[in-house]
Amino acid sequence: MNEAIKVTSISYSQSEDGHLLSSDISGIDNIRSLWFRIRSLRRSFQPPEVQDFALIALIYPAMKMGKDLHIEGLVSGPLLFSAKEDIQRLLIAYDPSLSRISISATPVWTLPETSRNQPRIATGFSAGVDSFAALASFSNVGMEMSTEVSDLFVMNVGAFGAGSGNGIRKAFEKSVDRMFTYAQGSDRNGYAIDSNMQQLYNHSDLSFLKTHTLRNFSAASLFHKDIDIYLYASGVSYDDVVVTGAPSMAYIDPILIPLLSPLRMRLMSANPGVDRIEKTALIASHADAMKLLDVCVAPAARKIGFASQSMNCSNCTKCFRTMLTLDALNLLDNFSSIFDVRSYRSRTEAIAREVKKRGDKGSVVDKKAYDHFIAVRAQ
Repeated sequence: MNEAIKVTSISYSQSEDGHLLSSDISGIDNIRSLWFRIRSLRRSFQPPEVQDFALIALIYPAMKMGKDLHIEGLVSGPLLFSAKEDIQRLLIAYDPSLSRISISATPVWTLPETSRNQPRIATGFSAGVDSFAALASFSNVGMEMSTEVSDLFVMNVGAFGAGSGNGIRKAFEKSVDRMFTYAQGSDRNGYAIDSNMQQLYNHSDLSFLKTHTLRNFSAASLFHKDIDIYLYASGVSYDDVVVTGAPSMAYIDPILIPLLSPLRMRLMSANPGVDRIEKTALIASHADAMKLLDVCVAPAARKIGFASQSMNCSNCTKCFRTMLTLDALNLLDNFSSIFDVRSYRSRTEAIAREVKKRGDKGSVVDKKAYDHFIAVRAQ
């Protein structure tokens, strides 16, 4: 076993620019800390009492490198218990290149309860199909207003690209501006979180798709004193869950997410019983979705131009799939301000073939989108 990864002292500071939380790290070449910069729209931020964020962020890279993980501080007891056993077993089944490691920290099993009159419920806001569906999770089943989402998050932990270039920075800030604007208009709070977490995963050549749940929940767990429930927008429905050979971490989310909950915060997979077509139908009449829906996966540098026009590129795999689904639902024209509907109409057959091709190669969501499109056309 190689030298262990160690997490030592935590520092916290506050300034006019927001909050900075940093943890010292040793055992990973050229990486000396894991840090988070936090900005808030309306509410402040209370620094965490436990170092769950470090365990969640580092467990996958540590297992990839075959290095034990030692955290000199407190970690939620249930999380530490799961990390020593079930989480590692699940991750190895998901990615056989990982190795079992030893994890040590000081477990804490109870923390003072909060005295809020109603829960604070959070979700990430990417303005995608899953994101808008997560916002409506409780209202869709008739729950009372006190269970509405109160806090929105945008996290720079790899979703905007693997580097640190100007294009990635601009894409992150535009996403933050959009979230803050939407939060302000819908009477919600918003948090923007910047981090150097990508460096941990670059070191082991781990893609964002392969590891996104752990990255995002590491950042979310910082808020265990502020947030009661964090909804993670599910990208895969229950009937498509698979562990071994899964193409992305989304396929194990319904299993993994409950194991990651810190004390005083419940992590939940949002709408895992609903597939992408059903979600698209649910949000298709949402006025904000018609103006803000962002499914585009064009590279960050290219996406800046589209984002400045509130447009998707209409030429990437997710744009193709979403336009095909909206077309099958007879709702595509409602989204003409954010998709190039005229171009889509002129090449529908070619787009359908591209979606089918991805479905034939194993993409479950693309196969379902294509099959639904063909079924509707045959009626």
